[in-house]
Amino acid sequence: MRVLHIGAGSLYGGIATLLFTLARYRHLCPDMTPEFALCFGRRRKTELIGEGVGFHHLGAVRIRYPVSVWRARRRLREILAGGPVWCRRVPRELGPGRLWPYGSACG
Repeated sequence: MRVLHIGAGSLYGGIATLLFTLARYRHLCPDMTPEFALCFGRRRKTELIGEGVGFHHLGAVRIRYPVSVWRARRRLREILAGGPVWCRRVPRELGPGRLWPYGSACG
C-alpha cells in the first residue's frame, strides 16, 4: 500500500520527528510503502532521502504568490496520478477547504 504523507515541512518538531520515525521503521510494516511530499524542509528532505524513501518536493508555497500555489497543486496532482494512495492530509495552501483525514483514499 502506497502511503503519502503531505505537509508544509516549514518547522521541525513533533510531526517532523514522526515522519522520520515512520521512514526509519518502515521495515516493521513491509506492506506499506511510505512517500513524503513537502513544500519546505531542507533538513527533512535530507533525512528522508537518506532513509531511502520516496520524497516529492512540492516547491516553496506562499499564499501571497498565487503562482507558487498553482505549481505545488499541479505537482501534487502529478504525484496522485501515479496511482491510489492513502493521504494524511493536504495543507490548506494546496487545497483550500479540502482536508483529507488520515486514512482516506486519494487518487
